[in-house]
Amino acid sequence: MLPQQDVSMAYDGIYRNDISTPRGNNNTRSNNANDGELDEVQTSKTRLFLKKIGKFLFSHVGLVGLVVVYAAAGGFLFELLEAHQEKLNCQEAEGELRVQLTKLKQKIVTYIQYNTTTTPAAPPSPSTSPTLTYVIERDNQSVAYDKIATMLYGYRDFVLDIGSNYRYYGGSCSSPKWTYANALLFAITIITTIGYGNITPVTWEGQICCICYATIGIPIFLLCIANISGVLGEMFRFIYGRICCGPCHRIKEHRELARKAKLAEERGVSNNQTDGNGWAAQDDNSLKKRTNTLANQANVDEDEEIEEPRVTVPLTVTMLIIAAYIWFGSMMFHSFEQWTSTQAGYFCFITLATIGFGDFVPGQGADDPAFKLIIGAIYVLFGMAILAMCFDLMQEEIVAKFRWIGRK
Repeated sequence: MLPQQDVSMAYDGIYRNDISTPRGNNNTRSNNANDGELDEVQTSKTRLFLKKIGKFLFSHVGLVGLVVVYAAAGGFLFELLEAHQEKLNCQEAEGELRVQLTKLKQKIVTYIQYNTTTTPAAPPSPSTSPTLTYVIERDNQSVAYDKIATMLYGYRDFVLDIGSNYRYYGGSCSSPKWTYANALLFAITIITTIGYGNITPVTWEGQICCICYATIGIPIFLLCIANISGVLGEMFRFIYGRICCGPCHRIKEHRELARKAKLAEERGVSNNQTDGNGWAAQDDNSLKKRTNTLANQANVDEDEEIEEPRVTVPLTVTMLIIAAYIWFGSMMFHSFEQWTSTQAGYFCFITLATIGFGDFVPGQGADDPAFKLIIGAIYVLFGMAILAMCFDLMQEEIVAKFRWIGRK
């Protein structure tokens, strides 16, 4: 009996283990399924959050804010990379210039002393007067000028070499060029492809960062300019069509209403035509045709009322906008930088056209405050948006003129 009980208990245990194992597997599977659902929910939330961020960044406000933050970060980055190296280069260049200047002074003084010192008087001879003295001639005046000029030319060449090697041109080391305002203007000239060239990175870190910064920043800025120019163009079309050209728009509306009234009157006359007995010939087919015709004409009228013609701005107006903005900038920089009006206008045009020669750059004086550079940067950014808007309006006007010529 005992063996049979042991065998039955063993079978019972095996059976219970077989039953309990699938339950454990089911619990594990349900837990895994719940974890998978939670992961999917978190992934969907993350994707939704990233989509919202993407929509905001590619909106009008988001693109402008992105360009502003990118330019400000670039200013901090380039100041951090280049300011310390500029100070070291300035100190080394000043030390070498002092040494070379001291050597030049010694050479000139030694030569002058050598060329003007007289020799002791020779003893008198029987054939000469006892009061006569002898002086050995050195270099004459023209030879002396040539030798001194050679010394000065050598120093000039040394100064030019120092300037090209250390980017040092005689300024004080206490007033560096790589301030934050200059670095911010440098970052803006990179992303706008202006590139004045008044300051450039000298370290390999700064040069590599400049390449990466331009690679990312230029497409962002172009996208922002395209977006902002479209918005400004729509705003200007509305202002020009409703305010500046309001009387013209009302005259066109009156003409359109008169034309529609005349067409409606002609339709009424044609529909009220009668036969010889004075009764209108109205059979079923004619009624259906007239009903369909009137319905189609009503739909056409509604479409004409809904679809308003797109306002195009004349070329003269856009050219006047560009000229007015350049004139405003020339007056501003003429007041800030003490440039002539011609020089200030030349700078504004060269800058907004992204030519950027770099012969005139604002805020480069030793005592110039930083707000001049910031105002110049704002003028450049907003001006390029205005210029892009004007180019879009000019393109639309030219296309409309060519279409009008093609219809004629």
